[in-house]
Amino acid sequence: MAPTSMDMKMHMFGVMFAPHDKITLMGMNSYQQRHMEMEGAHQHTTGHHNHSVGTHEMSSAGIGDVKLDSLLTLWKRDNFTLLGNVGVSFPTGSITQQADDGSILPYPMQLGSGSFEARPGITFSGAHGNWSYGGQLRGTFPLRTNSSEYRHGNTLTATTWGARRVNNWISLSARLLFSHMGSITGNHPDLDLSRSPSHRPDFQGFNRLDIAISSNLIVPTGALAGKRLAIEFMVPVYQNLTGTQLKNTWKLVLGWQYAFRLL
Repeated sequence: MAPTSMDMKMHMFGVMFAPHDKITLMGMNSYQQRHMEMEGAHQHTTGHHNHSVGTHEMSSAGIGDVKLDSLLTLWKRDNFTLLGNVGVSFPTGSITQQADDGSILPYPMQLGSGSFEARPGITFSGAHGNWSYGGQLRGTFPLRTNSSEYRHGNTLTATTWGARRVNNWISLSARLLFSHMGSITGNHPDLDLSRSPSHRPDFQGFNRLDIAISSNLIVPTGALAGKRLAIEFMVPVYQNLTGTQLKNTWKLVLGWQYAFRLL
């Protein structure tokens, strides 16, 4: 069977708290919905096979892995800030999602990694007048093989951005994002490697360069002060996939934030 399309929706929920001017703590979790369409693999063992191939669909849904992060101010000047990112991911997302017939779903349809993961990184940002800019290096490193006998590949991301404040309530920005993901090591014992490319652990890695444009709407005063609405549209400009995989086509992010002081 060959995958022909896949859609993913993620609803991310997070909270941030700054107990000190140089420390910010964050917690995040997500609810995911994944849907894949495939074709091929005649679903019978007798009779002729000279008719059109079959089409199949599979879906999964549930919470993902919980992520706890901290931002530490390493160096700060009037127009420049350097931050350290220290985080860990907890394996709360399911890696046992099944199809209607009880068979295990392939790797892209699972909701978590099944392993604790270290999430180090470093972020810098600067501002001059109405212009701001920044960049971030971030890694995700699984710490062990999961209960299904495989481990996700290491992930590295590098992003840089620039933004222009139009007035006191709107800003426009653009960024580049490079992502590298290694292939899975080990393999799930119930996934038949000859059945589909999505069952192959060595067909999960990629290198990708995306470009994104975004806008932030901030309410500066009044009853809605502290609320921010963000929208970002991202498309890939380069993709190098390991083995046979589906390419990304586009990604849309909508976000709402509310900032306030406890005291």
